[in-house]
Amino acid sequence: MATTTTTSTLTQGVNTYYDKLLLDIFAKEVVFAQFAQKRPIPPGNGKTISFYRWLELAGIPTAASGLNLTEGSNPSATTVSGMTVSAILREYGAYTDYSSMIDQAHIDVGLKGLTEVFGNQAATVVDNVCQRILTNGAYALVSKEGEWDNTGGATATTACWYEGTINGTPSTTEFTCTSLIAGYGSTTGDWNASVVTFTGGKNKGISRYVMAQTSDGTTATVTVDALPNTPASGDTFAITSPHVIASTDKMGSSLSAKARSVLRFYGAQAFDGYYIGLIGPDEARSLQTDTNWVNAQLYQGKGLFTGEIGRLYGIRWIEHTNPYYAPYYAGTCNGQAANTYGVGSAVLSTETKQQTAPASGNITCTFVLGKNAFGVSTFSKDTAQVQRPRIIRKNPGPGDTSNPLNRFSTVGWVLPFVAEGLNSLAACQLWTHSQA
Repeated sequence: MATTTTTSTLTQGVNTYYDKLLLDIFAKEVVFAQFAQKRPIPPGNGKTISFYRWLELAGIPTAASGLNLTEGSNPSATTVSGMTVSAILREYGAYTDYSSMIDQAHIDVGLKGLTEVFGNQAATVVDNVCQRILTNGAYALVSKEGEWDNTGGATATTACWYEGTINGTPSTTEFTCTSLIAGYGSTTGDWNASVVTFTGGKNKGISRYVMAQTSDGTTATVTVDALPNTPASGDTFAITSPHVIASTDKMGSSLSAKARSVLRFYGAQAFDGYYIGLIGPDEARSLQTDTNWVNAQLYQGKGLFTGEIGRLYGIRWIEHTNPYYAPYYAGTCNGQAANTYGVGSAVLSTETKQQTAPASGNITCTFVLGKNAFGVSTFSKDTAQVQRPRIIRKNPGPGDTSNPLNRFSTVGWVLPFVAEGLNSLAACQLWTHSQA
């Protein structure tokens, strides 16, 4: 069996050119990772990267006098709590055979084109990884006007959001709630494939997909992937269901304003006074018709993010060409009957399908972020830069038996990279019906 034993590579000068070209294309196309907490890949320390998730300050006084200082004496130290979030580094990459002989003395036009294509591909992969992290770790909202809370008499066919309190003795994978509204949460399967975000307790800022939900009409039992901490009775949570999304529920400015209010309420830090919205072209159209929309060209002298198109209601909007489309089901989810506009478990899981184009019946995810919502790996020497791919080009060598007639060379890219969710209360995912 033929095997490749040795290879010869391009000259150093040509290598440098293609590396720079790949990085330039990659840097121009990466959108999501520029808003992440960045941590370097520690050289020689294995594949585990540690991010830090800051929690709220303990003991914040309710009275205005609570922070008064006494002359000549120091106050008690304020407890700052947080937790380390670890992630395992993964590698991504691709290559192709390049049929034309590469002249090592010159820059090949065909190889230049392939390098540009791979730069775009690498950027798309990084953004896909970031989007998957955010769909598993962001407070969810849906475009169902008038059905935000659980006190307005909503029914199972219209309710989309519920805020409750954990009762009983929960575990890291299961908890119960008895404060249900009639018709939503009181029937087995009502909350399947929904997103639950913990808004109080040791798991505050953690989101999970509901893997299963059962109910006896009074008490709902919810099963989720393992939480980092065991919840306690009295912890609060918010749960958002996509079951009720209809074809008329499109992206709109009121939904983006709701996202901003959620982030403000939970104290998410802004980026220089603005939250960041990441939106596809079809959904962006609906925001740009709002009379309060400000085009980015009118303030570009202040510096723009990659892809920035404008701002609206305290959010700077970044348009990207890789929108997240989740398949849309009306059947069953997790073995239980879904409601009329139910979403199957294959949609809302760690293996969420990324579709390349919208179709009737797809759900689109738009994201609104504050600081430290998620983290990504970076260069060890430059924590401000997203980890970038390296291009590898090889010509056939004299000992390469896999290519006996030297008929092709190869070109590809490789990237060690990881993204991890940190604080679900610093990010919102907005579920809407596809515009197209």
